[in-house]
Amino acid sequence: MGNVTLRDIYKSFGKVEACSAINININTGEFFTFLGPSGCGKTTMLRIIAGFVEPDSGHIEISDQSVNHIPAENRKVGLVFQNYALFPFMTVYENVAYSLKIKKMAIDAIDTKVKTYLEMVKLSGYEKRIISELSGGEQQRVALARSLAMEPSVLLLDEPLSNLDAKLRVSMRQEMKSIIKKLRITTIFVTHDQTEALALSDRIAVFNKGKCLQIGTPEEIYNRPSNAFVAEFVGEINLWPVRLEGIKAHITDRITLEVPHGSSGDYLCIRPQDIEIHTTPQSGNNILEGTILNYHLTGLFHQYEIAVDNALFKVSRINTVGSSDSLLIDDKVYLAITPKVIKLLPQ
Repeated sequence: MGNVTLRDIYKSFGKVEACSAINININTGEFFTFLGPSGCGKTTMLRIIAGFVEPDSGHIEISDQSVNHIPAENRKVGLVFQNYALFPFMTVYENVAYSLKIKKMAIDAIDTKVKTYLEMVKLSGYEKRIISELSGGEQQRVALARSLAMEPSVLLLDEPLSNLDAKLRVSMRQEMKSIIKKLRITTIFVTHDQTEALALSDRIAVFNKGKCLQIGTPEEIYNRPSNAFVAEFVGEINLWPVRLEGIKAHITDRITLEVPHGSSGDYLCIRPQDIEIHTTPQSGNNILEGTILNYHLTGLFHQYEIAVDNALFKVSRINTVGSSDSLLIDDKVYLAITPKVIKLLPQ
């Protein structure tokens, strides 16, 4: 077992409410992510689960056992820190073995575990290396091996990839998820990077200002955000406050879009990739004429900023051969937006 239950967790630091009415159930073997901006309460929640911070009120269960009054060292929780927290002048072997020795495990058992988990993170042969001699990616693997060697019921990851370069982050997150899934360890991952959250998670909890705003699968969070904050934080979005009259949403006095029947909400949102961009006039509803103000290439997408009257629309087009040959800054273009891609959301 390794399920985690958080019931009515509150925590404040002075006048700052770090966590408020947090209720989350995390299943055994699930890769669950706390996602949100800096200062939103996600790391505080992780430290409450680990036992480093005591909540003002609320109940915490790990493997169906109340742990509110159990010290951190007895919670069977592994933790990988953002800065890895390795001993710099110890060898790789000594770092992984350290906690096992503290628990007075037999020498043969320690040796077996250290070698097993170093092999798992592809660091066999590195046993005698000093930590200060390793690259960032190698240090991250040592920290992961050290936590896994304790065979915790729950693994807590506090932004462990944030110190790596972009390309290494992608490869490391794939390897990390593969290892964790193979071992079926319940994992709680803290990040402010929505791409990491979407790529790694079975489910995501989105935090802001100490509150959990939405819990769902990556597809649910991205495609069906519960409010304007979630929509804007997770992925690129066009987002405007609107005035709604029936199926007509007024973005400005001169820009009105038809929305799906039954829609309600204070904010209108459209993902940039859901807007079609044309160089010739189009027929139908929700056709807007605009001018290209800015353009940049991300690799996978061409991304445009289109001025329509006094509003700015972000539009993405997949980068295929010849896909942007005819589009230049200051060109007049026509945007086509089908009502089904438009969502109205509360704030």
